[in-house]
Amino acid sequence: LSLARLIQKFPHLGNAIIFGNVIKAIDNQYSLLMRHFFFHFLCVSIFCFTSAQLSAQYSFNTSSETYETLPNPISVNEGEVWYEGDNYPIYFNFDFNIMGQTYTALNVRAGGGISFPGLGEKELFIFHSPFGGYFLTDNGTEGNSLSPIDYQIIGNPGDQILKIQWTNAGFLSFPSSNAEDFIDFQVWLFESDDHIEIHFGESQADPATYGYPDFTSDSNPGASVKFWFDDCSNVLGVTGASDLPSYNFYNTCDPSYFFIDGTPSSGVTYNFAPSSTSVGILEQNNLFDAIQLDYIPENRSIQLSDIPKTEDPIIFSLINSSGQVIQQQQLSTDHHWIPGFKLQIPAFAVARGLYLVHLSNAEARYCGKVFVR
Repeated sequence: LSLARLIQKFPHLGNAIIFGNVIKAIDNQYSLLMRHFFFHFLCVSIFCFTSAQLSAQYSFNTSSETYETLPNPISVNEGEVWYEGDNYPIYFNFDFNIMGQTYTALNVRAGGGISFPGLGEKELFIFHSPFGGYFLTDNGTEGNSLSPIDYQIIGNPGDQILKIQWTNAGFLSFPSSNAEDFIDFQVWLFESDDHIEIHFGESQADPATYGYPDFTSDSNPGASVKFWFDDCSNVLGVTGASDLPSYNFYNTCDPSYFFIDGTPSSGVTYNFAPSSTSVGILEQNNLFDAIQLDYIPENRSIQLSDIPKTEDPIIFSLINSSGQVIQQQQLSTDHHWIPGFKLQIPAFAVARGLYLVHLSNAEARYCGKVFVR
C-alpha cells in the first residue's frame, strides 16, 4: 500500500505527519520486512491519535480579575500604524507547549489574535469575524499610531508569563458603526502549565461595531473567539453571553459560524488550559478496561492504577512522537494489582511533550497518551 493510497484511505494521516521521521528512517535503514512492521505501527498510532483527539485536549472557563495596563512594556508595532492583516513576531525566552509541540516564538495577529509557527496551524482567534478575517485596526492615521501593541515578560525561569497588550485598538468600520469604538485587552501565556488567558479591559462597542444591521441579522453579535490547537476538525469555540460564555468543540473544516454575544466587560478573563489529566485512552481490550492513566506533575511521574492481575508480566513502553521507545520496563506482578494501588513510574528525565504509553503481555494490550510537563 503506497503512502499516497494510505493518505487517501486515512484522511487524518496529515494530522499525524509528526511520524514522518519514522518513514524516513525506514527508507534509509530497514528491509522491506521491517518497513511492513513500521507501517503497521504507523497506522495503529495514527488511528490512536485521530480517534481520541476530538474534544479532550483543552478546557475553558471564565474568571474576573482587575484589568491592569502593563508598566514599561516593549513596543511591538514601534509606533507604526497597523492594519487587520498585519503580523509581528515576538521571541520569548521560555518553552510553551501546545499538543506536544514546543514554541519559543509567536506571531501577533494585529487584527486580534496570536498564532504559533511550526507543524500545522495553531492559532488563538480573539476579535475575529465568524465569516473570516480579523476585526481590529489602528485608530491612528498613516505615520501616527494611536493604538499601541506592546508586550512584557515577567517572572522567574520556570514561572514566566508573556503578556501581550492591545491599547485603544479600533474596529473596522461598517456603515452603521461608530468610528470611535475601541477595545483594550491582553493575552497571557504561562510557562508553568502552558495555559493561556485573555484579559479584557475598557471598551466602547455595540452591535453596529460587529456589523448589525449592515451585514448580519443577529441583533447582538460579537467576535468569533476560538482556539485552533489541533486542526480544523477539532476547534475550541466560545459562545453565548460574553461575560460568562460556554464552550464546545467544532469541526470547522466546513463553514461553521459561532460567536459570543457582545463585548466582554472590563475585568472578564477567558482561560484556556490543557485538560487537567493530560491523558487519553487510545486502545485497550476487556482485560485492561479498568486501567487508569495519569500524569503527576508534582514528582514528574506517570501513574497507573487499577492494573489487573495477570499470569504474564506486563511490559511498559513510553514512545515519543517519532515512534522511538525511550523508556521500557517490566512491571512487577507482585502487588500492582491490589485494589487502590497506584504505580508511579518516574519520568523526570523525559523531555516535555506528548507520548504514547503502551502496556502489553500475552493476554492483553493497552495504548494511551500522556502529556509530560
